[in-house]
Amino acid sequence: MVDAAGSVEAWPARVNAGFAAFLRYVATEPAPARAFIVEVFSAGTAGIERCERSIQASVRLLRIGRKVAPHGESLPPTLEETIVGGIFWIVRRRIVTGHVEEIEQLRPELVEFALTPYVGADAAARAASEAPTAAP
Repeated sequence: MVDAAGSVEAWPARVNAGFAAFLRYVATEPAPARAFIVEVFSAGTAGIERCERSIQASVRLLRIGRKVAPHGESLPPTLEETIVGGIFWIVRRRIVTGHVEEIEQLRPELVEFALTPYVGADAAARAASEAPTAAP
């Protein structure tokens, strides 16, 4: 996710590319994704710490949006954690219920959800509707 996002210039497109890479990984590697997203809490301290590092990388990617948002300084302090937590929960539910094949189709909706607080509903919808930029 971080590599895919880092290969794109504009922040909304970075979020789109990063989420696309994450969802593609979950869809194409369901067993390790399940271990990482669903079963991680039974993996012990090392597994939980690795998961937390990944979540924080996603949080940092979204936090960049505060610099592009005209009202970035007034956004709630836990906004990025809330967005990432919500997205992880939605993906987790698809894995647990056996609907992994739907995961990549969630990209536009999840990107729009993540971008809206920063750039507004219209700009978020436009960014989410664009095909994600492929990583090099």
